[in-house]
Amino acid sequence: MLVLALVAALDAFTIRVEGFTVDATLSSAELPVPRTNVEAWVESAARNVVRYLGRAPVGRVPLRIRVGGRGAIGSGRMFGGEGDVAIRINLGPATTPASLETDWVLTHEMFHLALPDLPEGREWMEEGFATYLEPVARVRRGRMAEAELWQGLVDGLPKGLAKAEGPGFDADGSWGPTYWGGAGFWLLADVAIRERTAGRKSLVDAVDAILDAGGNGAEQWTVERLVATGDKATGVPVLRELYEKMGPRPMRIDLAALWKRLGVVPGPGGVTFDDGAPQAAIRRAITRP
Repeated sequence: MLVLALVAALDAFTIRVEGFTVDATLSSAELPVPRTNVEAWVESAARNVVRYLGRAPVGRVPLRIRVGGRGAIGSGRMFGGEGDVAIRINLGPATTPASLETDWVLTHEMFHLALPDLPEGREWMEEGFATYLEPVARVRRGRMAEAELWQGLVDGLPKGLAKAEGPGFDADGSWGPTYWGGAGFWLLADVAIRERTAGRKSLVDAVDAILDAGGNGAEQWTVERLVATGDKATGVPVLRELYEKMGPRPMRIDLAALWKRLGVVPGPGGVTFDDGAPQAAIRRAITRP
């Protein structure tokens, strides 16, 4: 019994962050980095999500860390939609303390806890949600440079552009629209909510209302319920209007015009910022703690 208890203690730990409990288990105690680095990595990802949301997405989540395989931090996945949630992530032999410090994967998976499971064909809304919010949350905590966030969007969003003659995101299902098209949806929503409420509301208010109504990763919701709940909280029908434009039919996003409005200036040496742009204040507010 003593040996079994010792193994369990070595292969499991619990992280608590402002009402959010992560029960982590390791497939092996033979880690590629010190155990303290792994615990700090989990704590930081949890704090990224809680600080952005202003609350825990769920009370508790099991986290299975599979140690071994190849490479460094590998793929992750959040399992939910059936009344419970769990996260799995791979930790390869090439993992270093530095790679844990800059990791985005675990934060991405934890953001899935803050949105309900949607019907088939709406994966782009779920993946885009985590793709957009993960770097925003890390910038807010000083874990990532603001310019790096916007450079990532400048580089990534073109991969999600809908083709004028193709289907909307509901019927596409390919990688670019699923992740980057979805991220574009949530970025446009965040900007439009802030613009149409004169900065009084943002995407956080919509997500907060969805969570208040029980719409976390453990639950299954319709898109109609999701957008109606979020729009009621902000007082503007942004989510519904954007979904109708991007889900069932293709919508082109004029990225050049978007960057100009926000004061994001792409260049060969990376993005710079124009604080005199019409929506520069919105750009700054998105990443403000």
